[in-house]
Amino acid sequence: EGVRSETDLLPGDVFEVAEEMTGMNGVLFLKMADGTGWVFDQKPGRGVMCVREERAQALASSLTKWRYISVSGDPISIRLTPDVEGVRSETDLLPGDVFEVAEEMTGMNGVLF
Repeated sequence: EGVRSETDLLPGDVFEVAEEMTGMNGVLFLKMADGTGWVFDQKPGRGVMCVREERAQALASSLTKWRYISVSGDPISIRLTPDVEGVRSETDLLPGDVFEVAEEMTGMNGVLF
């Protein structure tokens, strides 16, 4: 909860790091090489904020892209667990939406999650 600089990073931004320092709760603080300030790799209670570019590339290469196609034209709610009758998230896919998948598994009756 320190003082913020006037520079914001956007999702997907790549930046160079001049120094790394481990703080409390295992948070890795990263001093930006351009001198604009420090960022952190994770925020307790919030999750991962950034990863090393090599790791990001490895994660991205393991993702597959899918397109939601609906015969009825209806949206579909994303489930929180791999279960057709599972709890629904607050996010819906609309027909034609493209999304990335990190893991696939076959459930009961051959349904692919």
